[in-house]
Amino acid sequence: MDKRYYTNDSTIISRLADQAHEKSFEIYKQRTATERADEVIFYDIFNQQFAELIIEECSQVSLKNSHRDDDMGAIITRNIKQHFGVKS
Repeated sequence: MDKRYYTNDSTIISRLADQAHEKSFEIYKQRTATERADEVIFYDIFNQQFAELIIEECSQVSLKNSHRDDDMGAIITRNIKQHFGVKS
């Protein structure tokens, strides 16, 4: 099954969860091709992907009104991503 049976795009969180699920499933398939299936935990992959998408969404909100790299929005975005270890 390559696709979730039901998707919900009624809220931002729902859309992010759907995106995280799709990306996580691809990562899961890739990893289980070379790793033992009992050592690849889909739930852990999903949690990581979902968290990164939420952080990215928050960063985009911070940048929304930022016009330069030294604007407060850009500084906050860099600090949030650095704090959570998310690469730009």
